[in-house]
Amino acid sequence: GALLFTGVITNDDNEGDYRLMRKEASRKGGFRSPHHRMGAQLVHFDPADDIVDDGPPSLEVVTQVFPPFLVAGLGMVAAGLLLHVVQDWPVFVDVRMILILIPALLGLKGNLEMTLASRLSTHANLGHLDRREELSSVIVGNIAIVQCQAVVVGLLAALVATAMNFASTGDLVPRHVALLAASSILAASISSFL
Repeated sequence: GALLFTGVITNDDNEGDYRLMRKEASRKGGFRSPHHRMGAQLVHFDPADDIVDDGPPSLEVVTQVFPPFLVAGLGMVAAGLLLHVVQDWPVFVDVRMILILIPALLGLKGNLEMTLASRLSTHANLGHLDRREELSSVIVGNIAIVQCQAVVVGLLAALVATAMNFASTGDLVPRHVALLAASSILAASISSFL
C-alpha cells in the first residue's frame, strides 16, 4: 500500500502547508478551517495522489476569453475607422493636440472600468453587496471615486498632450489648451459614468 502522511492543521501552520492539506482533506471527505475555534484536525494524505490542480481545459479557456477579445479588437478598429473619417473636421485640423489625446482617452476608459470592477469584486467577496443597506453606499462611493479618477487623469492626459504638441511644434495657444483640457475632462467623466 501507499505510505500515508499525517498533518495537523492548526493556526500555526504556514499558508503553503495549509493549502496542500486543505486540498487533500477535501478529497478525503472533510476539512475544517485552521481558523476554526474547536482546535486542530488530523488530516491524512497520500503523497502519491495528484496534488497539482490542472485548472480548466484549454479549449474552455479559449472559448471564454476569445469572444471578449474579439469584440474589444473590433471596437478598437471601429474607433480607428471613425477617427480616420473625422480627422479632416475643422476642430481636428486647427487643434492637432486632440489627435494626440484620443488614444490616451480610449485607454483611460478601460483602466477606469478595471479599477471599478476590481473594487466591486473585492466588496462582493467581502459580502458588502449582500446587504441592501450597504449596497447603495458601496456603489455610489465607488462611482464617485471613478469620477474623481476620470477628472484627474483626464486633466493629466490633456497636459501631456499639450506638452507633446509643444515639444514637436513649439506652438502653445492658451484657448486650445483650455479646449483640450475641458474636452478631455468631460469625455473621461462621461465615459467613466456610462
